[in-house]
Amino acid sequence: MQTQPTGWQVAYAGSLYPVAPSDWWMFASAAQRDQVLAALKSAFPDITFSFQSGAQQFGGYFFMPPPNNPAGIDVWVITAQIPGKNPGDPPLQMQEYAGDLWDRGPAANGFGGAPNGEDKNTSHDPLGGPDITYTAETAYQYVFFRWSLTAAPVYE
Repeated sequence: MQTQPTGWQVAYAGSLYPVAPSDWWMFASAAQRDQVLAALKSAFPDITFSFQSGAQQFGGYFFMPPPNNPAGIDVWVITAQIPGKNPGDPPLQMQEYAGDLWDRGPAANGFGGAPNGEDKNTSHDPLGGPDITYTAETAYQYVFFRWSLTAAPVYE
């Protein structure tokens, strides 16, 4: 299930367009954002997460909110710094769309229930799972969050 950004528009080249369904995966309501944040904080209590609107963070276009938005639908971006694999390693940057994490989370836990190919820790895991974890791309100093059957983070 993806959050439909009712009333939102895309501003591009001086014109406004409806948000294409292919972009809905980025959007979440404020309640969905808070649910994702709660799952992250529960799984990783030593990490400080924050969020901000990402509607204006795109290169040649940006998203325009409707004048009335009671559900707080937005392109919510969750950010954090994740500790490096070894003591003394630089922290890794995490930046994820709350809408994407919510859509992919387990339906049994009140999330969207649409896992994708990212949602496993190893090639042997089944797709999706109840635990949120991450894979750290240490070469790029970046972190990708996943839903998995195993909660252990993976450093690649």
